[in-house]
Amino acid sequence: MRPLPPDVKGLSAKEAARRIKNATLEYAEYIGLEPDLDKDLLWLAQEGLMAALPDGWVLKSMKGLGDPVYYNKDLKKSMFEHPTDEKYRKMLKKLRKKEPQEMKIQRRLQTGQLTEEEQEKARKKEIRRKRLKLVQHWLQRIAAVSAFACIAYGVAYIGFYGWRMQAMLSRDAPIIHQVKLAG
Repeated sequence: MRPLPPDVKGLSAKEAARRIKNATLEYAEYIGLEPDLDKDLLWLAQEGLMAALPDGWVLKSMKGLGDPVYYNKDLKKSMFEHPTDEKYRKMLKKLRKKEPQEMKIQRRLQTGQLTEEEQEKARKKEIRRKRLKLVQHWLQRIAAVSAFACIAYGVAYIGFYGWRMQAMLSRDAPIIHQVKLAG
């Protein structure tokens, strides 16, 4: 049965948020989302849960049936499912098609839908990814240390030769002044 949006009138903000979250998670499962794996798509479930009925549709409860019935006078059609639920299922399928291959494999791995060979490939790929990340980390550290060493060496080099230049200039200074005075 499709969860209905909770009636939050008169509730505290905290309680209203809790009820909306619970109803959203129920609706997410109802349209085929896996809340633990599809946290980035929960917005779709909340939008679907809160979707208004399209024009011409009304919500009725029939005696003897526990579930609500959606009825359209113009089409003379009734259904147990909200008229927009199929739209949100299709949107979910489209979003999953756009999902990167790596995410699909990760989802299948977490739900146990991979063969042993695919699991081994995924494991090796994860090991390569971690090794690459570690190499990148160390290369960044080496580059930082190298840059620091070059700067430190440059300062020492300039400092030494700067001192010698200053000594030479101060020694030759009287001569320069004499030349200027004579000229």
